[in-house]
Amino acid sequence: PRRRASCCGPTRLPTPHTGRLPARFSNSVLTPGCARRISAICLVKGSGSVSIAMAGGDHPDLVVKMPGAEGGYLTVAPGAEAALIAGDHAEPGHGQNPIAVAFKQGVLHVVPEGLDHILFVLGIFLLQRRWQPLLKQSLAFTAAHTITLGLASAGLVNVPGWIVEPVIALSITALAVENLFVTEARPWRLWLVFCFGLIHGLGFAGVLSTWIRPGEGFLPTLISANLGVEVGQVIVLSVAWLATIGWSKSKAWPHFRRWACVALALAGLFWFAERTGLIHSDSSSASLVEVGPESISPR
Repeated sequence: PRRRASCCGPTRLPTPHTGRLPARFSNSVLTPGCARRISAICLVKGSGSVSIAMAGGDHPDLVVKMPGAEGGYLTVAPGAEAALIAGDHAEPGHGQNPIAVAFKQGVLHVVPEGLDHILFVLGIFLLQRRWQPLLKQSLAFTAAHTITLGLASAGLVNVPGWIVEPVIALSITALAVENLFVTEARPWRLWLVFCFGLIHGLGFAGVLSTWIRPGEGFLPTLISANLGVEVGQVIVLSVAWLATIGWSKSKAWPHFRRWACVALALAGLFWFAERTGLIHSDSSSASLVEVGPESISPR
């Protein structure tokens, strides 16, 4: 179903869930169970601006499809706001350095928005609390997801989200289970993390490809976004390292490490079941707004 709304002023757009993907929305961006399509007609007076805000609370993100085939998507988290059009009819993000924006989005996609990514990095940390193996694994992971994020953003690879997202969940479980049987990084660990990084890169594409477009500036923007992700990963590792100073060599540490890995493994299994539809959760869906070609126009 389609709902049309004029938004010359603040307008509320309720989006009840229909339990299926609307047509013409990429399933690499969205998961099953999203809301109805809404075509928002935004009439801008003079040099005004149009933004879309998501009410705060415990509910799914809002995914906004911008006009045209190359319009891309904007993701608005609960309580956040995003500009659809800036003053003087500029495009979203006009006037901002795209490399800087990509870097910022890369960081934000890990901290604080990427809970599954944070848990994967904690799985790396819980194997061995030493910076050299931690940074090697983090860099291997970043190198891998740079490859697949680049291929997906360039349109050369397109793996459906219903395949990628459950595998990402299983990668958390696999890393945590390995931690239960080994206590230091073995040669195969880097290859394992690298392979999982290839999968995570396909997951990043659903969000970060909005800021990484084929053409001029593609490679610098891609590198910047992945450097942002790496910075986010190092932030997570640093916080975990600082939080365990003073008791990582105590008798309690092996017990904490073991049960923390069990918790990570269970979280990964839960997300796998949720993302494959074995269990249902409202958090697995997203609300949608489609901004059509005629949607943003001067009055």
